[in-house]
Amino acid sequence: QRSMRDIFYGVQNVLTNAGYKTKAKNVAVRLPYQSGFHIDVVPARAQDETFYKATVFKSEEGGTRQTSIKAHIDSVRDSGVRDVVKIMKLWRLRHELAWSSFALEQTVCRALQDKRTGDLGTDVWNVFIFIQGQIKSIVLKDPANSNNVIEMDVLIRLQLLQKATACLGMANWATIVW
Repeated sequence: QRSMRDIFYGVQNVLTNAGYKTKAKNVAVRLPYQSGFHIDVVPARAQDETFYKATVFKSEEGGTRQTSIKAHIDSVRDSGVRDVVKIMKLWRLRHELAWSSFALEQTVCRALQDKRTGDLGTDVWNVFIFIQGQIKSIVLKDPANSNNVIEMDVLIRLQLLQKATACLGMANWATIVW
């Protein structure tokens, strides 16, 4: 049986040899796409026939983690904050932030846990307030495995704090999101 390391770099080599530009990320092989977008390919080994839980390779550490991409998707879908996540991903793109999608999604879920108003503008505003007050110290856990901490670099945390604080001082949504 091949190691997760071999599988991870094997997938990257196949994609590179097929002509794609690739970049190894923490648990994914990133394929740049147009206009600043990208596709992340996450090589994983299913732990059983349900394919719900999997083992992934952490290229930055060289070890493996147990997680569930399906549980990640479920956590956002079931939280009822998908539209806020979409706005925050657009905000991230427009403000050129290197905030991972997973950390962004779980931050939004945490920020709006028991605080959703149903008004998109108010909910996005509440995410900015949450970032302003919590981003420096928050510990986000993988919804599929509480032993996994979702990594966020200190520099990214400071950039998020600065951008969210600046947005809270603006009155025009066009300058906040676009």
